[in-house]
Formats: sequence, structure tokens, C-alpha cells
Amino acid sequence: MDAAKKLRSMKLALRKGPTNPAWNHRLAAWLIRNRLVSRYSHGGIVIGSALYHANASHGVTFEHFEDGPEWELFEVGGDDMKAMRLFGEHIGSGYDWFSLAAFALIPARDSRRWYCFELCWLLMTGKNPTERVTPEDLLLLAIRNKS
Repeated sequence: MDAAKKLRSMKLALRKGPTNPAWNHRLAAWLIRNRLVSRYSHGGIVIGSALYHANASHGVTFEHFEDGPEWELFEVGGDDMKAMRLFGEHIGSGYDWFSLAAFALIPARDSRRWYCFELCWLLMTGKNPTERVTPEDLLLLAIRNKS
């Protein structure tokens, strides 16, 4: 593996709390963690110093990543250049409110929009998810990729 590839290794970033201290962000993080029975309320993929993710405010976007105690990072292996190419195809797509209905036991999927865990799945596998995706699905995928 060359030095450039090592520096750009792909990591799954899972957030344990709200992305913003505002009451609505704290409430949303609490609802997500409790509905999913998970300690994580948000996820993204870190490549280099950028976080590639989807959020309700901006849809599919990226920003500079600053690690902190609210984040847990997991090496996922995979093809970071392919992930960035896929991300480029979807940047600016809206947030997938419709597919969140799958967490209320209503099977639904909007393949033109993304919620954070779906986008992670796409970037880690190169495939559109066909079912709902949880943080634990992503962790299991990361473990399998490393094996």
C-alpha cells in the first residue's frame, strides 16, 4: 500500500450525542438513540480530514472533521477513492426523511435522498442499501471488511 493511500484511509465516524447544542438537536439525538437502541445518533465517513455525511440541515455534504470525545472512529478498509467518487455523485442530494419511516416499521426507501447511516453504507460498500441501516449494521460491516 502506498503512502498516499495510507494517509487517506477510510473511517466510520459515529457520534454519541447531538451535532448542535440547540434543544431540537438534543431531542432528535435522544429520539434516534432510543428508537435504535443505540449509543449513536449520527454517522459519517472520514477520509483524510473531511467528514462525508448527510444531515437534516444540508442533505449530503462534507465538512472539516474535528475529532472529539463525542465521536468514535472505526477503521473500515474499503476503497476511499471509490467512496469519494460515489459521494461526488450524490453531494447536494436532500435528506431522506421518507426512509426514516422504516424505523417506524413502515417499509419505505427513497433512493434519491439519504440519511446519515444510508450514506455510510453506500460509501463503505459501493451499493445502495435496500433495507434500513443502523449504526450497528455499519459496525458489523466494518468488522467484516477488516477480516
